[in-house]
Amino acid sequence: MIPLKTAIADDDRYICQQIQECLTQYSTQKDIDIDDPDIYTDCATLYNTDFTQKRYDLVFMDIDFSGGTEPVKHFSLFDTTRERCDNGIALGAHLRNRLGHNYFDIIYVTSFENYAIHTIPNRPAALVQKPVTYEKISNALDDALYYRDISRRVFEFTCNNSPVHVQVSKIRYLNSCGRKIYLQTNETTISFYGKLSEVQKKPCFAHFVPIHKSYVVNPDYIDHISANTVYLQGKAGEQLPISRTYQPLVEKWLMQH
Repeated sequence: MIPLKTAIADDDRYICQQIQECLTQYSTQKDIDIDDPDIYTDCATLYNTDFTQKRYDLVFMDIDFSGGTEPVKHFSLFDTTRERCDNGIALGAHLRNRLGHNYFDIIYVTSFENYAIHTIPNRPAALVQKPVTYEKISNALDDALYYRDISRRVFEFTCNNSPVHVQVSKIRYLNSCGRKIYLQTNETTISFYGKLSEVQKKPCFAHFVPIHKSYVVNPDYIDHISANTVYLQGKAGEQLPISRTYQPLVEKWLMQH
């Protein structure tokens, strides 16, 4: 099994040490291989880290890096510059905008419970309220790893007579045109022959949202939804149509989530 790669970002070194000890204990008790975490004590260093090289699975992130001396500002996914990434919420938004929602998971660790609602757009896997205890970290890890296991399911299909395997969490959406299905990831588009109605019955697509007879969308990439359009995250600014037939299904999904 590939070791779980983790990072801890908190300006309090003692908190970092506590979380690291909890990770070691969790690794032993759950028999899960976890690499020694990388430690970051300021936002700037983590901001400048090349996540494509580090390939973290999980980042424990403080919300307030000022020691409680300054109010935490909240910014949208598309309103984060280097100068503004001075707290965990803004930094998380920046990383999500740059890397997407499925590249890694965030567990926020904070003394301020009232900040929790502002972390929602960053879709954290869990939130741990200080003081840190093993029970809190263990419960957060249980939740994060459960959903990570689901998101790592692989879609297998045939393209040009060759088997292809794509991690479902990397798929932004599927759309059909004629006899072909087009699978869109952050990096590429792959086409293969098939029926979208049959493909979306596969268990790995159970959480995808059908918005049109020709489109099914991974909700982890949805930025916002209007009456007849789904807007996806990312610089491409993709807009997908919601057909009138599927509007009730989309509204039901919105109510549930």
